[in-house]
Amino acid sequence: MTSRLGELMQYLYHGPLARSSSCCRDLMLSLQTCTSAGWSDVLAGLMNDTPPGCNATSTDLKPNGDCGNAGLAMVYLVTYLVMTFLVVINMYIAVILENFSQVRHLHQL
Repeated sequence: MTSRLGELMQYLYHGPLARSSSCCRDLMLSLQTCTSAGWSDVLAGLMNDTPPGCNATSTDLKPNGDCGNAGLAMVYLVTYLVMTFLVVINMYIAVILENFSQVRHLHQL
């Protein structure tokens, strides 16, 4: 599982953080992207679709080499960011409502 995730992240983003296939670095890349810190670097790596920035030599696993796809990169990153922002915003709302409920309960006593 870890090597598959590492290969996927390495295929999606060709930056220095994704050159290792360790699970810890893959999770750090996902966390960095979902907090909107450095998403432009991830998008640049995903949209890298022309040599000399990428190696266009095709293999069985990578028919386009290690080149990205600009259209698919935008769709993937926008979808990922919207979904993670919804989760993060819902967590903020849940914490605020929980604190409000506790204060209201203490005030009633």
